[in-house]
Amino acid sequence: MKTKLLTTLAMIGTTAVFAQQSIPNGSFETWNSTSILYPKNYPATSNTERWGADIPENTQRSTDAFHGNYAIELTTINFFGDTAFGYFVNAQPDGDPNQWHGGLPISETPTGIRGHYKSDIEVGDSAFMLAVFSKNGANIGSYFFYIKGTQSTYAPFNFTFNPPLSQTPDSMIFGAVSSDEFNEFGLVGSMLLLDSISLTGITTQPAWFNGDFENWDSIALESPVSWYQELDRTTYTSKTTTSHKGMYAVKLETKLDEKENGDLQAESEQIGTGYYQDNCWSCDELGGYPYTNQVDTLVFWYKYVSNGDAQATVRTKIRKDGMTVGGSELFLLASASYQKIEIALEAGLAPDTLQLFFQSSRWEDSLLTNVGSTLFIDEIQLKSAPLNTGIKTSWFSNKIKFYPNPATDMVYINIPGKTTQDYATIKLVNILGQVVFEQKLSGNDNAITIANLHEGVYFYTIELNGTAAKSGRLIKE
Repeated sequence: MKTKLLTTLAMIGTTAVFAQQSIPNGSFETWNSTSILYPKNYPATSNTERWGADIPENTQRSTDAFHGNYAIELTTINFFGDTAFGYFVNAQPDGDPNQWHGGLPISETPTGIRGHYKSDIEVGDSAFMLAVFSKNGANIGSYFFYIKGTQSTYAPFNFTFNPPLSQTPDSMIFGAVSSDEFNEFGLVGSMLLLDSISLTGITTQPAWFNGDFENWDSIALESPVSWYQELDRTTYTSKTTTSHKGMYAVKLETKLDEKENGDLQAESEQIGTGYYQDNCWSCDELGGYPYTNQVDTLVFWYKYVSNGDAQATVRTKIRKDGMTVGGSELFLLASASYQKIEIALEAGLAPDTLQLFFQSSRWEDSLLTNVGSTLFIDEIQLKSAPLNTGIKTSWFSNKIKFYPNPATDMVYINIPGKTTQDYATIKLVNILGQVVFEQKLSGNDNAITIANLHEGVYFYTIELNGTAAKSGRLIKE
């Protein structure tokens, strides 16, 4: 299963275009948080890969069960113009599954796998299940079972491992995907519902298999508002109280990861106001935020723990109509305390967009000695527009009330302490990333009419003085 690790997150609610403003949430005082369900012992899901974008979860606990209370439902959806597969697996998926090992312990030799399913697979697409077995850290068998078409009522399946396992494994990876991800093909709307799955040819099911999907756990995740974060294979960008100013900063750490051939390497974390296009490392990044100055200075504070010869990376890209008209790259050395950095911004043409990227180590810093290199970033701003958020915006973020949710006709916003000098707006974005509503907020109490919106999920951002102060998901009934 090949995950889209350059998938980028957490930038729903881009800033409105007023006068030149400072970096949105450059103080990292405002964070999105959520709790995501996953089937017990299967923590790698499409939800945790893309959660920060606040799109609907496409790996879901379903009450449409064949037996018991729950089943698992996987759906292929649209994700920022890309096709996002629903999946779950009890390993960290990356590269060729024939090189995978690990998963749950097993002490017998199964002959196949059976269970029940419903499906609504788009014509030309295929969902699939996989079972990968290993012994002493080496792969001894990989099996893939494809499911096509529509099955509106639960139907049984019984797949045989062919060729059979030649020896008893000690571990097993199991997972499923809503579309043909190995061929990087999927059609929006494809759905697979699974329940009551078990291995055949053995006397006792592995203790951690959870094939009836009755047991679920949750994971608490956070992401900084107005920033995309790039995931490595194991972790997420962290909120830290080791800050230069205010309560929080962002922490990026180079972690241990595994290559497709099973070798270990160091893998950096990145955060930015832009993001890579999926499956296109050589393409220009997308996103960014409105920026119009031909000459300016980027200012930020950092501290850095460097292991081996690792260096942190800062990149700036200045854009005009999608073309790069300026930018630079800077490598940061170790610093035990916060240091101030200034980077000149110069554009050959009057720009419209600025993109910033911070990374815990260089791409070439992949030696195991580089693992643990940790970058702390705080108070990112422009000299032309210093941060005006500070304690005030953080205070507002904690005090703003947005209710009811779910809502039918009206939502209400209360901003205690807002003065006539504070400029506030509310913006609603649909799951396609389109702005469907935007309005200035006047006074402390505001009533917003949403009766004309279609039922579904929307994402709101409340901005104060040009900076996101509160955001979340709104369900319109």
